[in-house]
Amino acid sequence: MTDTDDRIRVFISYASADREIAQVLYEELTEIDRNRIECFFDVRTIESGAEWKQILKRELRRAEWLICIYTGEQSEFCGFEVGYFSEANESRASEDARVVCLHDVADLPGIYSGYQSRRIVSPSETPPGMPMPEDSAFYKAAPLTKFLNDFYKYRDLYRIRDLTDAARQEASLIAKAKRITEAFVSARGSDEKSSTPIQLGIEIRIPKAAEGRMTSIPPAAEVSGTYESMKLFGLAPPMHQERLPRTTWQDLRLASASANRQDVLWMDELQSDIVSAANGLAVSAPEATLRSKSNNRIYRPILARHVEYYGGSRLFSVLFVETLPRQFIGWKNTSMLLAGLVMASRFRFAYLEDREEVFARLFGDNLGVGEFEANCTQLKYNLEQMAHEAADLGLLDADTFIKAFGPENRARAESFLKNWEETERQLNVKLPTSDTRITPSNRPDIKNALIEFFDSVEAENERFIIAAIDVFRSEVAASFRHRD
Repeated sequence: MTDTDDRIRVFISYASADREIAQVLYEELTEIDRNRIECFFDVRTIESGAEWKQILKRELRRAEWLICIYTGEQSEFCGFEVGYFSEANESRASEDARVVCLHDVADLPGIYSGYQSRRIVSPSETPPGMPMPEDSAFYKAAPLTKFLNDFYKYRDLYRIRDLTDAARQEASLIAKAKRITEAFVSARGSDEKSSTPIQLGIEIRIPKAAEGRMTSIPPAAEVSGTYESMKLFGLAPPMHQERLPRTTWQDLRLASASANRQDVLWMDELQSDIVSAANGLAVSAPEATLRSKSNNRIYRPILARHVEYYGGSRLFSVLFVETLPRQFIGWKNTSMLLAGLVMASRFRFAYLEDREEVFARLFGDNLGVGEFEANCTQLKYNLEQMAHEAADLGLLDADTFIKAFGPENRARAESFLKNWEETERQLNVKLPTSDTRITPSNRPDIKNALIEFFDSVEAENERFIIAAIDVFRSEVAASFRHRD
């Protein structure tokens, strides 16, 4: 019977995705000497219903080796295990305790800094154009074999007696290194080799909420996307360590804000949907749109995917779907006039035809503060949507739009565009943003701003529609005579 003090205790730390690797490592280390090596592998060692936290602490205190497996996914207990093992060995003044990380990725988490690490490589990773090495020569020089050789020497675990024994040990080392390496390669088979987004979109990574329930997207939340996706907002962040270009939620908001409005409606709506999804609530139908700064096209952001990790962090995927252009085909003048008439009429139908009834229903004093605020936000959505529809209809070119009215109506067309832009700007100064709220004290000022906006727009809207109908009638009549 082997003396208990002569046992070598090993603790294997791994993420759940690396269980197959841990199983192979357990078998290969235990096989060296079943009488002396006591290998703790939680799946095999902890019985159902056992106090597993106390067992982990006990085994970490007893262990002389902590062998960590890392393939890119870190166990949620890894930091605890490394810290507790190191602290336990400091308290017992052990100079022989060792921490080793076996890994197959280039970048290791900071938790492993200062400890021995051995990179797992396989013959299949030989650079193109180089001859494939023989297994025996390759594994003899592999870092993993160096780790196994150190383990063999630990407390005379494997004592070489003669040349035959040395050859036997070398063959054993190579066989074990090969099997463990193949376990890493096999586990990597389900990993992503590469991931390239096909559609325009971004991913938003949100850390674990401190209070447990998510209420907003932190300003420093990481936003990543392709270069084409970032160009939508006029951004060109650099690629770092072959990762997609990335920015923060706050910087994305700053880039997306316009001179006319500092709140970003599509981001506010997206944030609301993300918070709802994180808290298990239904998300709304996408309403807000955005205009690209790179091509002036209109896109609708759609929340496509939500991933929640065991550690509490979350990943949200957002797609940007281009809306269909609605430009009228035909002569430039008649197309421009009809587009302008459609947009002006749409606003009139929504707010001005029954203005008193509509205003009382949406902004009357009988409404609660919350409903009043929601209707103000909806008005902003509608105004921005109209601006984007105008872009779709080709109304971004102000000079061409004004010329379509002819010299005799030039002043009226210019007045309409200028008045609309100025009155909308003044209204946006008063309306609440994502950072401000409506209160009983500021509500009267906001209501007065709404009245001033509709007063100004109503008169201008009426003059514009009459002028547009007159000019459009003349243009169409002229085209009919031209055909005759």
